[in-house]
Amino acid sequence: MEACLSLLPFLVLAGSIAAQKHPITVCESSGAPAGLVAGAEFGAAVASHGRWSVVGAPGDGVLSGQGHVYVAYYGTPVAKLQADVPAIGQRFGQAVDVFQRSVVVGAPGDGAGSVFAFEYQVGAPSRFVSLNRLTVSGTVLFGRAVAVDGDTLVVGAPDPTGGRAFVYQFAGNWQLVAELTSSLDLTNGSFGAAVDIHGSVIAVGVPGKNRVHVYERAGGVWPSTETAVLSPSDPSGPGGSMDRFGHDVAVNQGVVAVVSKFILSGGTLMRAHGYVFRSTGGWSDMSIPFTVHGGVSLFDGGDPYAIGVQDSWLVLGSAGPIDTWAPTGMYFEEAVPGTWFATELFPFDASPGDGFGASVAIHGNRVLYGAPGFGGTGSLYAMQLPAWDQPTQPGAPAKR
Repeated sequence: MEACLSLLPFLVLAGSIAAQKHPITVCESSGAPAGLVAGAEFGAAVASHGRWSVVGAPGDGVLSGQGHVYVAYYGTPVAKLQADVPAIGQRFGQAVDVFQRSVVVGAPGDGAGSVFAFEYQVGAPSRFVSLNRLTVSGTVLFGRAVAVDGDTLVVGAPDPTGGRAFVYQFAGNWQLVAELTSSLDLTNGSFGAAVDIHGSVIAVGVPGKNRVHVYERAGGVWPSTETAVLSPSDPSGPGGSMDRFGHDVAVNQGVVAVVSKFILSGGTLMRAHGYVFRSTGGWSDMSIPFTVHGGVSLFDGGDPYAIGVQDSWLVLGSAGPIDTWAPTGMYFEEAVPGTWFATELFPFDASPGDGFGASVAIHGNRVLYGAPGFGGTGSLYAMQLPAWDQPTQPGAPAKR
């Protein structure tokens, strides 16, 4: 179906925000496949690369909480993926990512958790062939976060009491090559709740500690401990208490973007807040001084915020509350260093509890927003950024 987003532009410069003279409206597509079960949560996870779109529906299926993943090419559905042995509560599709013809899917409820790897093969009857089912003994929630770039895959297992993260290399199939650890205390940190990779940089969210750990490959080898630790420059949040810095992370072209929530002083009203760190002989905090409305949500422990970054763009989602706030998203363009144009998105057909912005993905000038609560089954919003916003050098996707 066709729907529209109301887009309200702002200029963010030297810590101030100024609304431009006129709001603009951009049309985009939204919808979901037929046959979803109630509580499917279609859009709980989204990923994009080139012309591929991948959407997780971890609550879908005949078995309660079994989960499916839907793959589209040029917007045309081409595959519906599931675990080789579907089971109750697997949550297949809780996390997804795609790079070229490779699709990886997290199923953190499959026992201690699993990751399933698929590859598109021309002429194959099912189009996508299952390559691996990855597991690691002794983990909890393995596959809650996944990220793939080239021949490298990162998997998070955010045990609430600590957490772990693993790196795989592709050589005919995915093989474990490293476990990422930390020199810092991870107790109750949920290390691995969010992961992303681009080139030689991996970022791992530790939201229970309000940190993000960065790992930089040197000489073809990933370090076992972090090379940098990122933390917010305003640890108490802008005007309130900070919570879960590192809830989501995105990496692209020497930039690490991080999302957190903060709670206004004296209340429970929450906001998503985005941060940008650049590698310039060290990781410098270039925080974006803007936030997105949020609140008590139906999904993911109550605070599903998502972030994606590519070149001079950043997209931010806040899944929207079940109170009076409408769900919203943001996209930013850095026209020149330090000057950001920010546009807030308001879906015309969304309402509180739809979860719009629970997941986001960006690649090229295409942005995906998941709304896993829409209509009781979920929905996906796909939009193209305005022509004047298009980057000159598209990079790898940022996703969740």
